[in-house]
Amino acid sequence: MKGIKRIISLLTAAVITLSGLSVSAFAEEERIFPSGVAFGEIEQKIEELAADKEYASYRTVIFSGDEIVYSGGDGYADWGAKIPADENTVYEWGSTSKLFVWVSVMQLYEQGKIDLNADIRTYLPENFFKRLKYDDPITMLDLMNHQGGWQESTYSIEADREKDIKTLEEALRYIEPEQVFRPGEITSYSNWGAALAGYIVERVSGEKCSDYVMNHIFKPLGMDKSSFAPDHRDNPFVRDRWEKIRGYSSADEIKVPLKKDMYIQIYPAGSAVGTALDLAKFGQALIADNCPLFEKQETAELMFSGSSFFGDSGLANSSHGFWNTYYAARTLGHGGNTAGFSANLVFDRRSKTGCAVVTNQYGETTFCSGIPTILFGKVTDNPAFAIDSAADPDSICGKYYISRDHIEGLMKFGSLMRISEIGREKDGSVKMERAVGVKELPGGILVLEAEGEYRIAGLSKTSDGRKLIQYGVMDLVEAGKKTAEHAIMIMYIVICVTGYCFIMSVWIRKITVKRAKKNPSVNITVSSAAAVISFICCFALLIMFSRGNGITNAQNNICSAVQTLCLGTYSASAVISLKKLLSKGGGKIADTLHILASAAAAASVVVLDLCSF
Repeated sequence: MKGIKRIISLLTAAVITLSGLSVSAFAEEERIFPSGVAFGEIEQKIEELAADKEYASYRTVIFSGDEIVYSGGDGYADWGAKIPADENTVYEWGSTSKLFVWVSVMQLYEQGKIDLNADIRTYLPENFFKRLKYDDPITMLDLMNHQGGWQESTYSIEADREKDIKTLEEALRYIEPEQVFRPGEITSYSNWGAALAGYIVERVSGEKCSDYVMNHIFKPLGMDKSSFAPDHRDNPFVRDRWEKIRGYSSADEIKVPLKKDMYIQIYPAGSAVGTALDLAKFGQALIADNCPLFEKQETAELMFSGSSFFGDSGLANSSHGFWNTYYAARTLGHGGNTAGFSANLVFDRRSKTGCAVVTNQYGETTFCSGIPTILFGKVTDNPAFAIDSAADPDSICGKYYISRDHIEGLMKFGSLMRISEIGREKDGSVKMERAVGVKELPGGILVLEAEGEYRIAGLSKTSDGRKLIQYGVMDLVEAGKKTAEHAIMIMYIVICVTGYCFIMSVWIRKITVKRAKKNPSVNITVSSAAAVISFICCFALLIMFSRGNGITNAQNNICSAVQTLCLGTYSASAVISLKKLLSKGGGKIADTLHILASAAAAASVVVLDLCSF
């Protein structure tokens, strides 16, 4: 009997155990991300994403609460040396670094040391700003929302040698951009503004910004494989591992590493380096019910609430520096790009899930954008954006320029060249570049469709009545009076091209005609000047596209000197022709045309440099 009971007991235990395993397996299978993808499917989904793709390397950590759901990656940290990437490989996080600045600000706010709505000049040295256009106060909230009003900085934010790294204050003063918008009105992504917030952290806390982040964020969270200083001397492990990785530009050129010995001068804007796991630790702290970075949970709740919004909808765009992205779920986070590296931290506080993605490839999107989509779905999966109503052309159509651009100064002609038009299709619908469909929802929400992908934008107006299309990190601003300057820009280009044609014809004539006159063309002066000024256009364009972070002071001075020389040449040419026209032997038609052409060229230079948007 005892034997039978024992057998029954063992069978019962086995059934219970098997049942428990089945229930556990079933429960595990039922754990899903907002996209509907089950936790157990993640590895397969990432493998499918990576299939048949060319990439340098990537690492990703996917988390749910304090649990690591997946940690892995593939590729080489250094293709030439065939050094594989692993969990100890450190990557540059780029603009994801800004999140540490915003958390630092909120910690000091919690301590009563920073007022988010006070004029930041309260925290800065006297007469710190030299290029403000408006007397309106600039608040910390403006910095967090990228609404301080600054244009893209003209000057380079990088140093080529470690010994040339300036203090944060020196770097900010050195590359201060023009303020071109009224504070708090237009979103124009600003590395300089974010670094300025980091400098305020220094001023208020009494610690270097890099030291503050190390002492108050990295160490408390156990992020012992992360660095915030531009030279990475705040963490020997990172400094050593940094020498073992190379950054690459694109999938087509991953075997040619980019130059890496560059140091970001305004480092709070994008100099953090660390492992994917360390970045995930930061994300896990941010989704915790009791965020360990703050004494009060209300501080975290405030930080993640909306601080700038799309149109009049109340739909958050920025949450105190954390960008809102609308997938099937609303997520928070920040992406980053530097020369040869990309990163993204995305999390959903409602489902307590998120991911950290790092790659050693500039502008990488397969993983940095693809993995968050696997977890959080698509915009079209969100019922809040399912209304199918075409946008009103009258509220959108017009000519626009990008707020994050060189609006004033030497590089201004480039922004004039980029003015774009939103018009009407033949059927009356909205025709928008890179968008095949534009839907408008109540409150000024736009749903834009391009190549099967959807994104959210906002529709609003400035205080002076100009239309705004809010693209998240930047706005499209109605050009208004800039259409006239656009016409001058076209004239400017025509003059340059015509000048080349004239001067080539003159040289050909000199070479082929033996008895050429001493002055074969009255247009030789203006042609030469046009050729010179067209050269400076090409030179400036080359700078813009080869150095995305701007030009150096020396390059700026050279460009300014050449443009001044061109202006002087045009003016002198006009005076000489006027003098000749007034003389007895002057050719009235030719010299009149010469004067008009020279004056127009001189005017175009003045307009391009002095007129504002």
